Amino acid sequence: RCPEDVPRIWAGVGRGKTAVLEILRNACEATESGGIVTVELHAEEPAPPPSQAKQSIKWVSISVTDNGPGISKSALERIFTPFFSTKKKQNAAGLGLTVARGFVQQHGGVVRLSSEPGKTVFRILLPSRSDRA
Repeated sequence: RCPEDVPRIWAGVGRGKTAVLEILRNACEATESGGIVTVELHAEEPAPPPSQAKQSIKWVSISVTDNGPGISKSALERIFTPFFSTKKKQNAAGLGLTVARGFVQQHGGVVRLSSEPGKTVFRILLPSRSDRA
């Protein structure tokens, strides 16, 4: 259930769900040996992505955190590159995170990523619906 203080966003349901599910799937795969994945949804006061001109926008933050091994520094630099994958599986196309980031950017948002051994956080920030014309 969505917290009451979280404003609505403009987003296509199918593509929005795909973006979140791609990030969630990656977190689950990173912790396949019994780790923990958490998803949090929050409203954020003006802490917009640096590229946004409006400073009074409310933002919706969707965070996916896992306690897997983390992402190497070299992989972090390429993680959103099409066809790049750190997975050893043959069927890893390397498009999931690229698609997720593209969706978020098309909706005026940004994906932030931080990773260290034992904690990786993908944070999607999307502008609230009330701020769209």
